[in-house]
Amino acid sequence: GKLQEHDIRRFRSYLYQARGIQMHEANKKLLKIFSPGLQGELALLDSGVWIQKVWYLKGLYKMETTDGDNFPEVVVEVCKRLEPVVYADDETIHATRTLFIVQRGLAVRRGRMLHRGDIWGEDMILDSDWLLNTASPRAVSHLLVIYLTRSSLEEVQTMFPKMRERIRHAQIRLATWRGFVYFARLFRNREENTRLDQSALDG
Repeated sequence: GKLQEHDIRRFRSYLYQARGIQMHEANKKLLKIFSPGLQGELALLDSGVWIQKVWYLKGLYKMETTDGDNFPEVVVEVCKRLEPVVYADDETIHATRTLFIVQRGLAVRRGRMLHRGDIWGEDMILDSDWLLNTASPRAVSHLLVIYLTRSSLEEVQTMFPKMRERIRHAQIRLATWRGFVYFARLFRNREENTRLDQSALDG
């Protein structure tokens, strides 16, 4: 049968978002042929905004590299490992230990609308599953994101000892805070249950 107007609009939207994948792959190819200095400039132009939103990567391009150069080699290596993917509208995104960056489209996660440049999954550096925020976003429209897995980040860490040290400090800091919040909530719930039990006995 003929495609309905709604299906045609969805298909066009998908094609539009898919163009973003072609642009991303083109930028990755450019990184391979440019000089180290130009690679750094392109990487910062393409990813500088979202990197500033990941607190443990913020200012990464200012780190001194192992050979003493001022080029943002760390950012370049991170950008080489970013991969794009398109999700259909109303599709739920299930992934753990992965950092996502919205490129085009809209998504909602725990009541918060996510737009271009927004991120989620930055807690991928944590080792303990029970400390992770496992809320799954839902695409509100066709959604183009780029993502970085923890294993890819660990590859970069092996290349840059200073970055490995930075991530390790971030792991400890984040795990401490998440653990504090978790046990505080557990204690509060236990107190509330005790009060309810006491009320039932008194009644």
